[in-house]
Amino acid sequence: MRKSGLTGDEAYVLSKHGKTTEDLGPLKREIGLIKEDLSDLSKSVNGIELSKNLLDNSSVIANKRPSNWAGQTINDSYKTDGYHTFKAIPVTQNNTYYFVENGDLVNFGQLATYDKDGKYVSLLSPSVFNVNGVKVGYIIPENIAYVRGESKTSDFSKVNFKLFNGRFEKKFLKYNESAYGKKILPVVVFDFDQVVEIDARFTILKKYGFVGNVVEVATNNYEITKELIRMGYDISPYLGNHTWDYSTDEGIQNLTANIAEKLGGLETVGVYNPTMISCSGHKYSDTMEKILSSYKIDYVRCSGFIKNGVSLKKSMYENSYDTRIVVPIGLGSYNGADEFNATIDSLVDGNVPLIMPFMHTFGYDADWITQEAFEKVVSHVSELVKNGKALCMNMHDFVAYNDAVKSIHDDYIRNMSAIFN
Repeated sequence: MRKSGLTGDEAYVLSKHGKTTEDLGPLKREIGLIKEDLSDLSKSVNGIELSKNLLDNSSVIANKRPSNWAGQTINDSYKTDGYHTFKAIPVTQNNTYYFVENGDLVNFGQLATYDKDGKYVSLLSPSVFNVNGVKVGYIIPENIAYVRGESKTSDFSKVNFKLFNGRFEKKFLKYNESAYGKKILPVVVFDFDQVVEIDARFTILKKYGFVGNVVEVATNNYEITKELIRMGYDISPYLGNHTWDYSTDEGIQNLTANIAEKLGGLETVGVYNPTMISCSGHKYSDTMEKILSSYKIDYVRCSGFIKNGVSLKKSMYENSYDTRIVVPIGLGSYNGADEFNATIDSLVDGNVPLIMPFMHTFGYDADWITQEAFEKVVSHVSELVKNGKALCMNMHDFVAYNDAVKSIHDDYIRNMSAIFN
């Protein structure tokens, strides 16, 4: 069947319907047209509105917030000066909704969700990115029938809430050809920790057109955080403490308060619901997993991650609550840039989906980590990108890229199958 020039997916669909290569003359021409149609559709799919405004702007309530705890209903609010909320909006599960203000898709933080009887269920965070890499789309979970939101910066008088069919960013649609074969290139995300200033490392990455992920800005300096965000870096707050015992009530209380503090601090600079958080790998536990899952955090960066007594490195693992554990690879563990680059090559050749080089401060852990050695690593990754072997981006772009390829691939299979049904 491969002699026909079909992709693996085309061959699979044909074989499921008992077709042979002799049947392929007109079908291949039709498939080519379908690919063109899908490509045209993909170019416009982000931002197609499927509903009118669902938010009743006349229902906005001043100085109130939705009551978001057990036992509350869609009609319950509590007084907080400076906030605005609105009456419950009916929604449909598994659909994606966006707020639109002045023509832009806007993040209004977490929504309170309610079941068909109007009883409070949980908070819902946005999880779909807009073209600027900001999470703005809300995918409605099962058993949710209503949502309410709140804002301290908008009175919702000119805000719309609409159903869209866009699930991924336009800038990743150039990868749609690889999606036909479900080929996902390995992604390199440069990783930084304890950033005290915008030093030469960031200048080197900028030279090659790269950005990355910053685990934490030392002393919680939000001016530096804002500058990093402006430069295109993703921020992953460090949560927890080496001394806390998460098997105790005190440890859980400390962690919960720490999460609220860190996420609240990031919200002051416009970061809502970070793509990934970071924690100590040897302290990561099932209890911590449950707590993080309630915040809808999908990725956890763990240095020194231990599973079943074994230290795991250089990969990504799925835990019981669908959280993905990302283990960075530190320059300080290798004997020079050449050895480190060889390790990156082996991970790329092994199709490891996410490769996260931990870019230590110059001279940290190992004397060989100099500005020249650092640039040798970045230059090597640049060559991998130029040769089509890997991609390099920040963390939220990595998530959006995977969503884009998967979405286009699924749409393609669905349309191919429809030809024969």
